[in-house]
Amino acid sequence: MNYITEVIFRLANKIRSILLSIIGRKNSQTDLIHMTLSSSNYVKSKIKVPTGYKIRQFEDKDIIKYYLMLFRSDIGLCSIHYWKKHILSNGFFVVEDVGKNKLVGAIFAAESPRCLTSKTGTIEFLVLDPSNDWLSAVTRPVLAYCLAALATERLLNENFYSNEVFCTNVVKNMYKKLGWKEVEREEI
Repeated sequence: MNYITEVIFRLANKIRSILLSIIGRKNSQTDLIHMTLSSSNYVKSKIKVPTGYKIRQFEDKDIIKYYLMLFRSDIGLCSIHYWKKHILSNGFFVVEDVGKNKLVGAIFAAESPRCLTSKTGTIEFLVLDPSNDWLSAVTRPVLAYCLAALATERLLNENFYSNEVFCTNVVKNMYKKLGWKEVEREEI
């Protein structure tokens, strides 16, 4: 069932990408910023999850809600089927609106599949559902920060050789508050 669901969302994403390219709209995820973190730079979060929300571990029953949230946010498809072998145990966090029983955010900590020479941790697919109007301008960044802090702590508990995140400019400063440092791009 999960694999079929993923194939359906993969197809929908591909169709959307084609349609967006036809009308000349750029994908929102094209310019990612590479950041790294060492445990000595980590700044522990003192911010609490807002009342009415809870952060819990991802469960299989969340798969359709998760894919819908990714689709609505224009972040692209995160293949759970692919990432399952890389996600750290107790490292896939979701935010739930308790009163509405809705999934409104997610993030996960994983071992990076990009690094072949050393064990590297990575934070992937921070997402907050853009269709949820009840997320206020104050609540949205607080939830994102809480998710990023939990995923960061989970990475640090794993004692990887290095840790990385590729993020958009919108959340770069949030990661900096947790101690992440931007990697300077080398000119070719």
